[in-house]
Amino acid sequence: MIYLKDYSKLEECISEEINKESSLLQSIYKETGDSEERVDRFAKLIDGVSQSDILVLGENDCAAKEPFKIVTQGNKGEYWTQQYIGLLQITSDGKKEEVFIRSRFDVNESCEFSKYILNKALGLKANILQKVEPSVGRGEILDLILAIIFAMQIARAYRKGIYRRYRTYENNDSKLKGRINVARHIRLNPIFNGNIAYSSREYTADNDMNRMILTAYTSLQKRQPGLMRELGKKYTPVKDFISQLKNIMQPASRQEARKLVQKERKKITHAVYSDWESVRKTAILILKYMGIAPEDDGTNINGVLIDMNLIWEKYLVQIVKEQLAERNLNEKYKCKSKEIFKIFEEQHNKNDYRKIVTDLIIYDSKDFQKKLIIDAKYKNGWEKIASSDKNRISGDEVRDDCFQIMSYMYRLQCSRGGIFCPQTGEARNKKYDIFPDDSNKKEAVTLFSLRVDELKDSQGRKFESVMKEREEELFDRILEGLDEMEQIYNEGLENGELKKAKEVALSMAEDGMKAEKIARYLKVDAIMVQKWINESSSVTQKAMMS
Repeated sequence: MIYLKDYSKLEECISEEINKESSLLQSIYKETGDSEERVDRFAKLIDGVSQSDILVLGENDCAAKEPFKIVTQGNKGEYWTQQYIGLLQITSDGKKEEVFIRSRFDVNESCEFSKYILNKALGLKANILQKVEPSVGRGEILDLILAIIFAMQIARAYRKGIYRRYRTYENNDSKLKGRINVARHIRLNPIFNGNIAYSSREYTADNDMNRMILTAYTSLQKRQPGLMRELGKKYTPVKDFISQLKNIMQPASRQEARKLVQKERKKITHAVYSDWESVRKTAILILKYMGIAPEDDGTNINGVLIDMNLIWEKYLVQIVKEQLAERNLNEKYKCKSKEIFKIFEEQHNKNDYRKIVTDLIIYDSKDFQKKLIIDAKYKNGWEKIASSDKNRISGDEVRDDCFQIMSYMYRLQCSRGGIFCPQTGEARNKKYDIFPDDSNKKEAVTLFSLRVDELKDSQGRKFESVMKEREEELFDRILEGLDEMEQIYNEGLENGELKKAKEVALSMAEDGMKAEKIARYLKVDAIMVQKWINESSSVTQKAMMS
């Protein structure tokens, strides 16, 4: 087993692994004495994996998407791991080597941080942490990853219908429905007894593909019964699907499973069942992982990974939703994630545009005015800024992120933005003015950092309680940002800026101009304009008369 960490320097990660019993590293390090060449060869080996062989737990799909890089090379030639955690399995000449990548915030093989973030982000119950049965280090988190990916894939695919294929049945009875098999009929029925030997084809769910899926699922159930029960509650289509399969078939034996894997290597290309392709691949991976199915000949790399960038985004959304509910603030604020907004739309072709996708927007529940836009960043560049005594934002790796949050704020006409990132050390409130030389401009970005260190002695419930306290502290700072936005809005009313905009908007509305067009002209929120129109009786009456 070779242990790595996400967003870390590769050479530093593997320096501790050289003297361990790793056939892969030992072979590389025996062939060359040059340390840079050793790291280079290892980096190219693990990054040479095909996307088709890797399952990634991410946003909408569980297949690796472009750009997909496990490691990247820096400006000085050094190699860095990227945002993925999980397991890679390298098989060569009948020997298997495993590369386990954990979060840089996991202090040991129990992976308490990764499990907590993953469970929270996906909306699973907290006690699922105690229901992962065997405490076998990396195997525990890998079981969790495999089970969640498998459940998500089945749930998505099953919504479009159960997988079916044509299957030929050989019958010998009096209920003829198909083609008569003369040779077989003569052999089975030498004396006429009313039976006829015939072949029939049915489009059925009783097929080898579904049996392989059922076998993989029940294998996980035996290994992690508590975990699978919780996932069945979370993803109800999975429970229905498995029950339906169990009514028509039984899981395959170990020997039968090996044959199923060999038979079901062909990719599913049917458009109707395209979502079942990822399920097929995962089922094979599970059976290989459990030693039920044989490994392929030659050198190959497969694995299952988690995109922590996307999980970190989901984690932020869950924190905000939980805190709004616990503090009874749902009537005051609403939050939305993954909203899509158009930018750079071609004037003569409305279908030609770019788009931006926001991680989280917090709205006013009454008028849907945008109060705060937060962008989640798991990468270590922001971690260093949040954890530093210096307040300056520097580094090429975060430059594009600064431009990104500013573009969100400008496009959505919101004066308050935020960056959500991990932090080590004492909490520091850091806020940055976008227009420092203009006192009339109120736009600012706050660094909403969450402390993730000093959890070495915390496990299970204790770990959860510590993280819960820190999440509450984080939300307190988010509320401060919301209050600032409310103050800016009220100041705008007092100064007459919004009042004047409202008067112009209503006048334009009376002339028949639509709210969205008015908003673009006045550079205010379209929802706010619509609210003004709805509240204006004169505009409403004129619209009714027309």
